[in-house]
Amino acid sequence: MLHTADLHLGKVLHEQSLLEDQKHVLDQLASELESGGYDLFVVAGDVFDRSVPPPEAVSLWDDFLYRIAVNRKLETVVVSGNHDGAQRMAFASRFFDHHRIHVRTGVEGFDLPLTLTLDGAEWDIFAVPFLQAGTLEAKRGQDEPMLLRTQRDLWQEATARLAKARRPGIPSVLVTHLFTLGGKESDSERLFVGEAEQIPASWLTGWDAVALGHLHRTQQASAEVWYSGSPLAYSFSEAGQVKAALRWENGIITSVPLNALRPLTRLSGTFEEFALGDYTAYRDHWLELTLTDPALVPGPLERLRPRFPGLLSLVQAPARVSSSDLTETPRRRTGDVAADTLRFLEDVGQSADSATQTLITDLVREASIETP
Repeated sequence: MLHTADLHLGKVLHEQSLLEDQKHVLDQLASELESGGYDLFVVAGDVFDRSVPPPEAVSLWDDFLYRIAVNRKLETVVVSGNHDGAQRMAFASRFFDHHRIHVRTGVEGFDLPLTLTLDGAEWDIFAVPFLQAGTLEAKRGQDEPMLLRTQRDLWQEATARLAKARRPGIPSVLVTHLFTLGGKESDSERLFVGEAEQIPASWLTGWDAVALGHLHRTQQASAEVWYSGSPLAYSFSEAGQVKAALRWENGIITSVPLNALRPLTRLSGTFEEFALGDYTAYRDHWLELTLTDPALVPGPLERLRPRFPGLLSLVQAPARVSSSDLTETPRRRTGDVAADTLRFLEDVGQSADSATQTLITDLVREASIETP
């Protein structure tokens, strides 16, 4: 089995589309599936980055599915995540079933397994999409059925139903999208606050394999319970992380490294170092630069971007100036909005030319005109 998750197709990072980067990593997954002798491929949720993905992202997913469907041996199982639009993802799912691509986005019948013949043996695959609040109900005694809203309540009910559905002696795999208690998250996940939205990993024991999505760092939640992590870094907090898919074979899990077209990288230094130093090795990286100058540098993003085409984020470290170093009292607002604006521009090193001064004066005058 090859396990991936959190593709987030259509993701935009700091106003930059990552579709080209995503195509690069999907090509690697397809090549691995073509050459690795796999029986099963699972995508554990968050295929898209938002519920209404851009057309280019849908087209990219379509091309990928077409490429892997050529493999007549491979079975593919996909579940929807919290970012996906479940109803849209369900389009043509019954047609896909006939081509060994099984897309599961609804809770109806989530406890009915896909029974697949993998390498000559029968396996039960339970494909459970992300459980949205209110999608399951539980009956407690003689009371009316109660809609379940927290992840913990939803999964308490779901695990009880799944336990009844599993067949003794038949190996079984659970593929789903959730947040286990104690999992290591990154900035790019849309996380839920509080332990009521996290599931104890102990609830997922007893399966032959549990393939999870939602957390973007590859990690083991408990025995036979793994997050593949996202195939690309989707925030600068993930810079330097090794991204991979997971290969499951005879109870052994190995990492299949995935190479980014343009890695996310964080660099620190002074403005002068970035403006004059040799950083050609990072020309094809997406970059976040942190300036360590003791005082704020005016307009650094625009001034450095010609040298760093992949510069997406710039952070200025807090100015290290003590109160004893101040030589004048900070200017205060006078109430003259135009004059205060011009003074502010001067203070930050962006003195206005005559055209800008006229524009500011005219705007302030127009804004102050009382309408009848």
